[in-house]
Amino acid sequence: MDRLRVVLATVVTVLASEGYQAPNPPSSHLKKLNTDEAADWYEIYSVVLRDWEPHVQTWTILRETRASPFCLKPVPGLASRYRPIIEDYERKNKGTFALVPKFDLPDYTLAWPQGRLNEAKGVASLSAIGFSNDRNRAGVCVDVGHSGGSSGTCLFMLREGGRWRKDTDDHAGCGFGGGVFR
Repeated sequence: MDRLRVVLATVVTVLASEGYQAPNPPSSHLKKLNTDEAADWYEIYSVVLRDWEPHVQTWTILRETRASPFCLKPVPGLASRYRPIIEDYERKNKGTFALVPKFDLPDYTLAWPQGRLNEAKGVASLSAIGFSNDRNRAGVCVDVGHSGGSSGTCLFMLREGGRWRKDTDDHAGCGFGGGVFR
């Protein structure tokens, strides 16, 4: 019993000393989403995941954004329409944003990026989202884990009738980690 008291007193003394700093939680470096954009971010993420992998019933989503180079290139005649989206995407992806449970998916879990999560089916890593000046177009990249690795793509999204959907302008497809998607 005396030994336990000594150990506890030592721990309390170390924790109370000026030089001790508690380890930072994983989220200490994460930015919070702009409240004006948050609803759009989660709607876009949900639409992309449901459309891209409709057979996944339960998602594991990394709880922080991951930057990916925006590989999708707009068709030459429409470059000026998409340039502001790509610039906003690049600016936002210089930082890392915290994701919270606001996805519109049947079943999902948020997880910290660690271990071998990306090798499981239904594990999604999402980028920050760039928007056009009028906020009716957006750009996002998504990487989905599979049993043999992962594959990802970048997409332009369009708000039409108050809902987000994949932009159907004929852009050159792109992909990373496994294939080219259109």
